Amino acid sequence: MESAEVRTPGRLVGRETETARLRALARPPRHPDAERAVILHGRPGMGRTALLDACAAEARSVGALVLRAAGARSESALTGGALHLALWSAPDGPDGLPGLADTLTRAAVGTPDDVLRLSTDLLAALRRAAGERPVLLVLDDVHWFDTESRAVFAFLARRLTGTRISLVAATADGARPFLDAAPTALCPVGPLPGTAAAELLDARHAGLAPEPRRRLLEAAAGSPLALLELPRALSPAQLTGREPLPAVLPLSDPLLRRYGPQVEDLPVEVRELVLLMALEEQGRTRPVWAAYRHGWAAAGEALTTAERDGILRVAGERERVVFSDPLLRAAVVATATPDALRAAHRALASVLDHEPGTQVRHLMAAAVGLDPAVAGALATGAARAARHGLERVALAAHRRAADLTGDAAERAALLALGAHNAGRAGRFGLAAELLAEASAGAPRPDGAPEGAAFALARAQLLAERGGDGRAAFHLLLGAFDSYGDAPGGESGPPVAWRDALLSRLFSLALLSGDAEQWHATASRLGTGPGWARLVKELAAPVADGSGRPTARLEAAVKELAPDADCAEVLRLSHLALALDGLGPLRERLRRVAEAAERGGSVADCAEALGIFGLDLLLAGHQDAAEEATTRMLHLAEAHGLFLTARRARAQSALMAAARGDAEAARTLVAASMTHPVPGGYATGAEPSTGAYGVVGAERMGGAPGVTGGDEVYGGPSRPHELSGPHRHDGATDPTSVIGPTGFTALMAHQASAWAALSEGSYAEAYAHALRASGAAADSAVLSPLQPWVVLTLVESAVLTGRTQEAHMHVAAAEAAGLAHRSARHLALLAGARALLAPPQQAESLFETSVGFPERERNAFVCARLRLAFERRRRVAGGNRSAVPAQTRGTGVRAVIAHPQPDPGAARITPLLPVGPAAPAPVVTGPAGNPAALTRQELQIGRLAASGLSNKEIGRRLYLSPRTVSTHLYNLFPKLGISSRAALHQRLTELGYHKESRPA
Repeated sequence: MESAEVRTPGRLVGRETETARLRALARPPRHPDAERAVILHGRPGMGRTALLDACAAEARSVGALVLRAAGARSESALTGGALHLALWSAPDGPDGLPGLADTLTRAAVGTPDDVLRLSTDLLAALRRAAGERPVLLVLDDVHWFDTESRAVFAFLARRLTGTRISLVAATADGARPFLDAAPTALCPVGPLPGTAAAELLDARHAGLAPEPRRRLLEAAAGSPLALLELPRALSPAQLTGREPLPAVLPLSDPLLRRYGPQVEDLPVEVRELVLLMALEEQGRTRPVWAAYRHGWAAAGEALTTAERDGILRVAGERERVVFSDPLLRAAVVATATPDALRAAHRALASVLDHEPGTQVRHLMAAAVGLDPAVAGALATGAARAARHGLERVALAAHRRAADLTGDAAERAALLALGAHNAGRAGRFGLAAELLAEASAGAPRPDGAPEGAAFALARAQLLAERGGDGRAAFHLLLGAFDSYGDAPGGESGPPVAWRDALLSRLFSLALLSGDAEQWHATASRLGTGPGWARLVKELAAPVADGSGRPTARLEAAVKELAPDADCAEVLRLSHLALALDGLGPLRERLRRVAEAAERGGSVADCAEALGIFGLDLLLAGHQDAAEEATTRMLHLAEAHGLFLTARRARAQSALMAAARGDAEAARTLVAASMTHPVPGGYATGAEPSTGAYGVVGAERMGGAPGVTGGDEVYGGPSRPHELSGPHRHDGATDPTSVIGPTGFTALMAHQASAWAALSEGSYAEAYAHALRASGAAADSAVLSPLQPWVVLTLVESAVLTGRTQEAHMHVAAAEAAGLAHRSARHLALLAGARALLAPPQQAESLFETSVGFPERERNAFVCARLRLAFERRRRVAGGNRSAVPAQTRGTGVRAVIAHPQPDPGAARITPLLPVGPAAPAPVVTGPAGNPAALTRQELQIGRLAASGLSNKEIGRRLYLSPRTVSTHLYNLFPKLGISSRAALHQRLTELGYHKESRPA
């Protein structure tokens, strides 16, 4: 008998249809042809017994006589056992049914005639009892009834029409049919719908953390019994998210008693194969065949046995293993001995060299005690996992490897690497703890350089948690130079450490805008790997006729290996964005962002989202750009990425200014410049050298009082000055306010300049454009905003009568080879020249600037150029007021004379499945937005209603299937539906059926 209790006060969750049918059955029939027999069928754990309980309670409430029996495996061979249970469940036993006691005494069931005689006498006795009050027969687990009892109850069930006797039975799917019931008598009891499953879990186990809650819902697969019992096998720390969950969830004792015997009855060789299949996370047969120690032929025989016994099946063209019940997989693992589990994990790890994340998890599960060999294998696997963005996997592997090694120095280095993984995964508290433990375990001698592992971890805390990018840079630089004469040739650990340190130095220097940092990094690029030499080549000035850098970058992209590191994809994406857009890298970058869902690097994911946001903005997809940037901000704030969050706010300000919302842009600029640094942390860092001060005010054509990089920005700043105290004792003052780094400041000032232009404050726009040019410093050539800064400088200079300064800015850009870098650079510089041309030549030059061949994928470029030309025309005519909002909107959204070839392309929002983003609700159609759907929910809902699968929707919207499933899970309750089949009708009823532009 099942123990699944699916009640919440007053109802059975998710079983409204079934309970309504059983309620009618339990009450006296209103007409002779009313339904008198219902057969419930479904998998174990679906709540069949709870439905029978509810039906019996309803019958008793109206005064009916309830006779109940439940089958048991131990009594399945006991003649008349189930019938005996049913009759003795009457209040007075068989004596309570007139004439039945004598019949039972005379009957000796053994032949078909005996069964017929007993069945006839029992039917007569029940009819007599029903003359006084209704009678309900409640039969549970009929598949375990003895043959004679099944025959008697089947006889009764076929002869209930016109009586006041009803019968409800429950049986398991796949069991021998009961009474050959007509299809109308069958009532399937399937998994609970997603919303009902979540309601039941939340009602009985409140306070679950999001990740454990998701895993429990996924593992239970709608089974009420599993939803109630699975959380009871987990610790409070696991339920609240403080400790990770195992790959296969453990079973409670009731679940183990239900599912364990079916597994334990299998032969030993079959159990070995089934265990490998249970531990193979993706259900693939190929690695299982390779790992099975008895060979391929024996594997096929064992599989046939497992399929015959109803344990699993192989489905689909790709031969994926599917367990007949999700909890059977857990039962296979739970009933295995520790030695068998470790052996299975070792066997799978030995055949998964091409999957570092999965291999590491199996190695960790197979290790026990001190084992230096496994520790080395784990460290190697962790490094491979980290290169592919699987930072949480790498973190767990490094910690486990540290426990397995007996060498103190090696343990300290592994803990430091774990600290670096933890920081990149957004777990800075754990990173600080691991770094402190590592430092205590292997103190550094006075004057010795910081080891690479320690430097990477400590620099990450200094930069992201403490906001001190300058100190982080110098720490990494010292560690890098300490490997200058290290042995190792062109490969080996020293070279690998140098590459890792150089990659981080490049990232910091690129975003800082600090001349000292950029020159220090550039001087070391020539001795680095291939990517470093490519960066140095692309950063060099481009002379006329030397060929555009885009050709060299395209060659590098084509050579990018399918399994390239996340860091390599991000570096190339930065370079591509700085030239002519992501192009073919967009799909590769999406995979980097999706890695966070699989336990990847939060830092990489946030960086990828930021690149996506700028690329989408410059391509003219404003809505998608804003959503990607919003997700970047949510992710950074949720995980304490201080510098990244500041950069995301500046990028959001740029988006707001691009659409002409000056007020929102200024608010976001202020937030990016004055957001306080988080509280201190224990890194054990050395006091950092240098302080935030004013240096190099005029170095990149900036105005006096304007500086770049980590410095405080002097001069008039609207609305706040960018300054604040900063400590350099390895911690940060919780109340301090630090000025933004170079690229953040560049975006903030560019946003302020665009906002000022939209309001007609042209002098203010020029001041901010000067600050933007100063913030970029020497790394400006690798900034996607460099040509925009030039255009804004020239436009605002022309509008304020600074014609000579405008010519100087154009000349400086031409001398730097800006026009030869990409088509986008050429178009923007051509537009700047057109703004300076005499009126009789300006029109033709301007039309040439917006008529470049790549204009179709540079709609934003053309729109901004036309808007700049409109401002120049108005000022030349004596009208110095701002361009009206309607005209501005038209100018930004449309490309006059050169429309986009696909008007729907701008509505495509390639959202990325990361972070707790909260996009604004859509407004669509005359009925408004009655269900308060977000843009993405509506888009996914429409595609799902059209018949696309989650995987197809994910490919179309650049989402993972799991993210699509999550959005549908949130969408269904908003629409008041519980299944995909009702989507189209409900969307139509609420007025969402027409495609319209979300407001």
